[in-house]
Amino acid sequence: MLISDKEQKGNPQDRWRFSDSLKDVDVEELVDIRLHRPLAFLFLKPFQNQLSHITPLHLTIASMLAGIFAGVSSFMAAQSGSIWFLIGGILMIISVVLDCSDGMLARLRGGGSHFGQMVDGFSDLVAGASFWFGMSYSLTYGREEWWIWPANFVVLFSIMIHISIYDKYREYFLDHANVQPVRPKTYDETKAGWFERILTYTYETSYAGVFDLVRGNNETATRLPASEFRRVFQKPMRLMSFLGLGTHLFLMYSVAIFSAWLPQYGLIITAILIIGILNILAIAAVAYWRRIDRSCEELSVIK
Repeated sequence: MLISDKEQKGNPQDRWRFSDSLKDVDVEELVDIRLHRPLAFLFLKPFQNQLSHITPLHLTIASMLAGIFAGVSSFMAAQSGSIWFLIGGILMIISVVLDCSDGMLARLRGGGSHFGQMVDGFSDLVAGASFWFGMSYSLTYGREEWWIWPANFVVLFSIMIHISIYDKYREYFLDHANVQPVRPKTYDETKAGWFERILTYTYETSYAGVFDLVRGNNETATRLPASEFRRVFQKPMRLMSFLGLGTHLFLMYSVAIFSAWLPQYGLIITAILIIGILNILAIAAVAYWRRIDRSCEELSVIK
């Protein structure tokens, strides 16, 4: 579902291009670049010449609200009928598309801000957690097996670890594979408001520990030229991209829509996908990255 630049109409000097709305194709999640971002770009096209008063922050808040309503709808499925799973899934799709739209709009208009990045992360947390809780409650409602809620929390813990790994490796890749940084860097703690300081502290501390745990201590690769770093780590980065939030939400809203018809299988499918397949993928991706990391160190020693 990728949108070709040739398919867009308007003055070539002024028109927005889909490629300009992306962060970096090597770090983009496959489901985002093939589905969520093309939908978001179609949604954003009227914003170029109209609706200029709408900002990325407005879209971030709208995404969070849609995610909360998705969670409430999924929660209602327990006692009001499984059709609410379908409603929750559709609302979550809207939330994901809006979440893609905010950053894309910021890039198309010339860049984002540190505050916007932090609010976006907070919005993702609220929307994702709301949807997870609503889904978990309804999929386990009336079931008394002892493993139900432990499995739900393992699913949640796995999602948090996966997203933390992906986010930190993505930042690490972008910092060293580009001559110019591509993410907002301007952050002055003395000028930031209390809300921005709290969000920044939470973001940095929650992800830093996970990253230090899985990346290893080799810094040889960071001395590679940007183009060489990109070439060497491009494949493991693309494997890492399957651990991102967009992929997890795609799986969750797909399970929600499926559960509108067969809710009794929703939990086991979620466990297989996230606890099983994605945990194996996470281990493989980290091992792959660290193997290349060590090979850089060995090559440096030989030289």
